[in-house]
Amino acid sequence: KEQLTESWSFFREHVIAITLLILPITVPIQILVVIFQNSIANDGSFFNQFILPWLIDYLAMPIYSVAVVFYIAAIHAGEKVDTQTLWKLGIKFWLPYLIMSILCSLSVIIGLILLILPGIIFSARLSFAEFDLLLSQSKPIESMKNSWSSTKGYVGVLLGGFIVITGILMGSWIMITKLMAFLFVDSSITYKVVGTTLDLAYGVLSVVLTIFLFQIYRLSRVPQPA
Repeated sequence: KEQLTESWSFFREHVIAITLLILPITVPIQILVVIFQNSIANDGSFFNQFILPWLIDYLAMPIYSVAVVFYIAAIHAGEKVDTQTLWKLGIKFWLPYLIMSILCSLSVIIGLILLILPGIIFSARLSFAEFDLLLSQSKPIESMKNSWSSTKGYVGVLLGGFIVITGILMGSWIMITKLMAFLFVDSSITYKVVGTTLDLAYGVLSVVLTIFLFQIYRLSRVPQPA
């Protein structure tokens, strides 16, 4: 509970800086996706409507995700770093972060296919991989191995935080989406604008989970008494 409270406090204190790291990248992408989807309105293919937009967003994700991690780490270290420097770090670590994200996602998906529970556990055990990759300059697979080792003893805390934060975010998103469906026609401009705004807000708010995971990561790095 303490880590959750601290994570939310950190987010509230730094929400403007976090927003300015994410939205300048995600907003143009969302606009392009909406324009593209409208231009192929008569093409109802699943790839054009869903897979391609997701792929574009996924390829851009490492830039702002890396920037956010370095920002969180800098604040905890008492350092100041400007937005452009953080974006440059995002570009620098784009490929290794993307590779790590794909490998972690595949591991979790395989676990979910097996029995669901292994996938949930894999998600917790690999949750430090991005921090190890960026802050310790580890290779993608090495960072996953290190995360698996470092998270031992913290699985319960990680899963608890994940459930609480994701539950609140997803619950809110589902309720607002249902309200939108009730108030607006799904083909209207208003529906698309509100939906895009909701997606952007969700992307910013999901940083709370990253902050929480970093809190536990820092805790795991503290030498334990013999």
